[in-house]
Amino acid sequence: MQPDLLAALGTHDVLRRRDHPDLAREVDRAFAAGELVRLLPGRYATPRAAMRLEGRARAVHLLDPDAVVTGTSTTSPGRGSTPCARA
Repeated sequence: MQPDLLAALGTHDVLRRRDHPDLAREVDRAFAAGELVRLLPGRYATPRAAMRLEGRARAVHLLDPDAVVTGTSTTSPGRGSTPCARA
């Protein structure tokens, strides 16, 4: 993956495509290669981030900063379910 694209993904490994029009080709290439997945329209993440609640919540936040994610997560084996935080 290109260094500029890695930087755009930031620490959450999620990006909003319209924030990075100069990286459109890199996003398309990474998506075609399976290095990025589309979580929501115009929101892309690394496959690892897409598997995590935090990555999916970040994509929702990029779609609607006022969105609230509710429910429980059982992604931590042996720890039971944990409440979801505000995206």
